[in-house]
Amino acid sequence: MRTLTPDLLPEAVSGTPAPAVLARVVLPLGPAALPLYVDGAAPDTPTSVSVLDRRRVRVPAGTRASFATWFAAFPAGWWARETDVRDVRLEVALTGPGRVELFASDAAGRVTSLPGRTASLTGTDGGWVWFDVVAGHDGDVVLEHAAWVADAPVTSPGTMTLAVTTFDRPSSALGLLRRLADEPAVLDVVDEVVVVDQGTRRLADEPGLAVVRERLGKRLRLVEQVNLGGSGGFSRGMVEALQAGRSRYVVLLDDDVEPEPESLLRAHAFAERCRTPTLVSCSMLDLHEPTVLHTPGERVDRSRFLWETVPPGEGDRDLARGGLRTTPWLHVRLDVEFGGWWCCLVPVAALRQVGLALPLFLKWDDVELALRAGAAGFPTVSLPGASVWHEPWTGKADTLDWQAYYHERNRVVAALLHSPTRRALRMLAESLEHTLVPLVAMRYAVVALRLRALEDVLAGPQDLHASLATRLPEVKALRASYLDGRPVADPPTGLPLPDATAPRGRRRALARLVREVVRTSVRTAAPGPPAYAAGPADARLWRLAQVDSAWLTTAAGTTAEHRRDAPTARRLLRRTLVLHGRVLARWPTLRTVYRQALPDLVAPATWRRTLSQAATP
Repeated sequence: MRTLTPDLLPEAVSGTPAPAVLARVVLPLGPAALPLYVDGAAPDTPTSVSVLDRRRVRVPAGTRASFATWFAAFPAGWWARETDVRDVRLEVALTGPGRVELFASDAAGRVTSLPGRTASLTGTDGGWVWFDVVAGHDGDVVLEHAAWVADAPVTSPGTMTLAVTTFDRPSSALGLLRRLADEPAVLDVVDEVVVVDQGTRRLADEPGLAVVRERLGKRLRLVEQVNLGGSGGFSRGMVEALQAGRSRYVVLLDDDVEPEPESLLRAHAFAERCRTPTLVSCSMLDLHEPTVLHTPGERVDRSRFLWETVPPGEGDRDLARGGLRTTPWLHVRLDVEFGGWWCCLVPVAALRQVGLALPLFLKWDDVELALRAGAAGFPTVSLPGASVWHEPWTGKADTLDWQAYYHERNRVVAALLHSPTRRALRMLAESLEHTLVPLVAMRYAVVALRLRALEDVLAGPQDLHASLATRLPEVKALRASYLDGRPVADPPTGLPLPDATAPRGRRRALARLVREVVRTSVRTAAPGPPAYAAGPADARLWRLAQVDSAWLTTAAGTTAEHRRDAPTARRLLRRTLVLHGRVLARWPTLRTVYRQALPDLVAPATWRRTLSQAATP
């Protein structure tokens, strides 16, 4: 094998420590995601590369392959901002006639060629470093391995506990464990993989677990408990890591993610070198469209108290059609405020200081903990090149099913704890609007769930732990008490809703909404089956406002009959106005009550008491 070491590589110096690997260059586990790893259509020289294994790729003679890609380039600006690493080197080995060219970008996406041996990490506002492999005309060249390295050893290396929460997805959880077992380098920095199983279909009964257990050995531990939601499952993983006392970090992982395992190593290497203990978030790629970056990083709009993609980033960006070379905003370092618990590394030091998750069951627990940690000096960074594939939010209908309760309650609770305003007028006005919209759309179950959420907020925080295991059955029973909350089998199709023109402008839309609220309070559907049917794309508010009954199908695929009922609408409307008024009037008092209760709600000792009662029935 002929190994080429281009002039950008340092000469070996006898007796010096080996450089630390910050990020290995890997190739995809499947062909669908190839553009995230290597660009076989570099400028002016399109080619077709051949992936040989996880580290090696063949570049045909006379062509060029660029590694200006999401998983191969090095996010220099992020490292420059958060760590003391100032120079990064590319270690690379090629077989065959060829050369390597090194490039760097700044935060504006301007690209320069780097003829030197190293890349200096000077720009803290963004920018990447990457390389191209150019094959000679005499034959193909094979990239044997490549890695971004630096003289940045860690004096006392830390390890991780991987905390996976699963509920009735045993096959998905097993697939995640298989991916981890296939990556020995990841396992080298893992103390334990704690799988908290809260479902009725247990991972322990899944065929193939024995093989994975043998491969993971003592690192794998299954914990079974009643369903306490994501906050209960992940807090169990945090408690286990704290009690074991071995790990420096806890990595929280959803059971249905497909990770790029290298992401865990990159998050770990980055966290080890951050100047201050930092939460490291892995961005989300679309599970169904593998090259689509669903969200690069998120923050909370404090006036609305709602999460949003950090500008100038954009959601659902197809990196196969517009990657680093053609998308300037990808070079801007985004200042995020939280990382979703589909995959997020959390320093144990942060948990010891600020506590565990707020007992919210699901929704907003990841946001709230990150906001709490950030206020205590533990920032969150969304590290490019560290990602998992996950079901995108656009494919879910969780604001229209039983989860509507948790969306509303937990958003208000998080705002009470972290909103900088004393009244949260804009958030409550938006909450009112979001309750009136389903009222007009005949989604009475959704309205009832949102109102129950406000009632529980007004009742105070003392029931949050006690209701973790009991609130979900109550919520589902409330939803099922309404016709539109009871799915039906074999609903009619081919009954389109009438067309409607949406009002232009915000003021006109609000005025129209008020008129429709008044109209729905005096309208009742005539007897007989609905004459209309609509899926999620067609069930627009203004189209639904024209009809008095319809079969409506959600993005999750469930269909229910919706019928306008004037007495029900009037009753829900009265409660909507009264409850929003009460929350507004009591907001300053509620802020004080919830903030005073927070330390006990998130304390490890409190969680241990709750978890001790959560043994499998």
